[in-house]
Amino acid sequence: MLRPQIVVYQLICVFSLIVTTSAQSQEMTLSELRNTADGERTAVVTGHLIYEEKIISNRPVKREAFMDDNIFNQMKSHQNKYHKMDVLIDVKGRNLKIISIDLRDLNDLMKDYNLPDYAVSESKSYLFKDNIEMYLPSVPFPGQKYQVGLVEPPGNNVTFDMLLLGVIEKHNLMDDKNPVLSTVEKDGKKLLRETITTARDGGTYKTTIDCDPQLGYRFSREEVRFDDRLVGETIADHYMDVNGVSYPFVFIYRAFDKNGGISYERIWNFEKVELNISVSADDFKILIPSGASINDSVVYKGIYELKDGGYMGISDIMGMGAIKSINP
Repeated sequence: MLRPQIVVYQLICVFSLIVTTSAQSQEMTLSELRNTADGERTAVVTGHLIYEEKIISNRPVKREAFMDDNIFNQMKSHQNKYHKMDVLIDVKGRNLKIISIDLRDLNDLMKDYNLPDYAVSESKSYLFKDNIEMYLPSVPFPGQKYQVGLVEPPGNNVTFDMLLLGVIEKHNLMDDKNPVLSTVEKDGKKLLRETITTARDGGTYKTTIDCDPQLGYRFSREEVRFDDRLVGETIADHYMDVNGVSYPFVFIYRAFDKNGGISYERIWNFEKVELNISVSADDFKILIPSGASINDSVVYKGIYELKDGGYMGISDIMGMGAIKSINP
């Protein structure tokens, strides 16, 4: 005869098995996945990111008719990149500050492409606010002053999306994409897999996205195949908890050629990630040297010299441009 304690223990085990089996059999719906991704998308509004960016491109550089040898060589020298990036992001205020330091061997590049240092160096400071961009190269033209550019670039600045690494993109969660959700096991983990099949370009594209429920359904890998040939993949790895948010400290994108070789690869290795931090307007300013040349194509529509330097933001430069327009 079984003792009461043993009977109770067995009943508990059976009940736990039933609950576990029931929970595993309940698959997430597309609507639930979309709501989860929307929640992840709004969970972070500010961030400070320090990382190394490496870009390796095997794509040929197209030479346009207007290009002389110097311009063409400069484009080729910028094909592969290796930068240290320091990025401050404020989503609600639509503010960005980016300090980009070129880590490549500039001396070798100057010799390889027969170019001066200002032509090969990509070290710059950027500010962005409300679709206006201001930049300051770290290497001035020889015999000239530092030149600050104020421009209004087309399109959206994708740097804001760096706070959302690993979150499924909105267009991949639309009903008209007819995504299919399933459960797969990978490396001992049960993942949610989203599969989207689209007929286009005379063939079939198949997108597969593997999401981890333990990471707020952020993805670990996304791949795109065309007629079963791998054409692109994105890998989000080394997730860490940052203020309650799962964030990948390694993020890789690859594109593949028709022979299966990597034609383009971009790797981000993060050293520091701070999310939902306090920021102010003064944080989005950079030091501009006295006597710098301001090339303002937004307000003043011309070039003028900055008499007194200091820490300035986009609003400061636009304000000076407005005054300059009234009193040239």
